[in-house]
Amino acid sequence: MTGRRTWCSGRGVPVPDRRRRRCGGVRCSAVDLRQAYDHGLLGAVRPWLGYLLLVEEEPCSLRKSTPRSGTFPVDPAFGETSYLDRYVLLCKRLRNAGLYDSTCLLASSREGDAVVRQPDPEVGFAAFGAAILARIEEVGFLRRN
Repeated sequence: MTGRRTWCSGRGVPVPDRRRRRCGGVRCSAVDLRQAYDHGLLGAVRPWLGYLLLVEEEPCSLRKSTPRSGTFPVDPAFGETSYLDRYVLLCKRLRNAGLYDSTCLLASSREGDAVVRQPDPEVGFAAFGAAILARIEEVGFLRRN
């Protein structure tokens, strides 16, 4: 099993820059691992890839806005959404594209006693944990046969 976790904080680099870098990096990591497996570099059992992202809830990550268009038009799904909403879409798309077997998005503030929220159960912790347990059972079954 391979996993990747990321902490997205509002400190330092502006949110759009952090998001752009993070999205590119998370896709490249998955593609690299999938290609390594396809070339026989990671053994006989296909690696399970999981992505867990913890986003800091702060005004700039919750404020709804429409992204500015750059070279290409903006996907309508991102219109009038917050950065947290966009991360939900990212997690679903990474999983649906087969880049990751499961993804999880959590959100919390920096307060010591802050509650950790799951913005969307489809990419929440219960679904992520269930996918990990299913993979453990699958690999255990594969090794017995």
